[in-house]
Amino acid sequence: MADKKVTALTATTAPAAADLAHVITDVATTPTNKKVTLANFFNKIPTFIGLNSVETVTTDTALSLTHAVSLNVQCATTLADATYTGQIKIVVVTNVSSTADVDMTTTLGGGVTYTFQTIGETLTVLWTGAAWAVLSVGTNATVTNYTSLTTIDIT
Repeated sequence: MADKKVTALTATTAPAAADLAHVITDVATTPTNKKVTLANFFNKIPTFIGLNSVETVTTDTALSLTHAVSLNVQCATTLADATYTGQIKIVVVTNVSSTADVDMTTTLGGGVTYTFQTIGETLTVLWTGAAWAVLSVGTNATVTNYTSLTTIDIT
């Protein structure tokens, strides 16, 4: 196989976590051929990119920057500046029997503190590299007869 080009190899349509990929390290100084499992390779990608990492916050605290989604259970929380431009953070409120809010360190515009009023409200923000930009604030709509949409009250 040493005489084959990578482009001449047969492609796989169902790679497994234990499969190997070719990596060349130290490209600028002493290039070295190495192998890496796909599991190890993808585990090095920040987990929030896949939006599959969820934290449940039950006390007043800082929200994690390594989890894409934060479930806020009646907490006063903070959101620090991110490291990765393009990072998306979603906050979902699951209880509002006491204050449930998010205070962001740096934002575009005037919004710094977002206080939630009802269960199910959401806040979605994007890190621009300099500040959090609000993509959406979702309210908990009251919907009756959803399939025909005869009554919708979004307040």
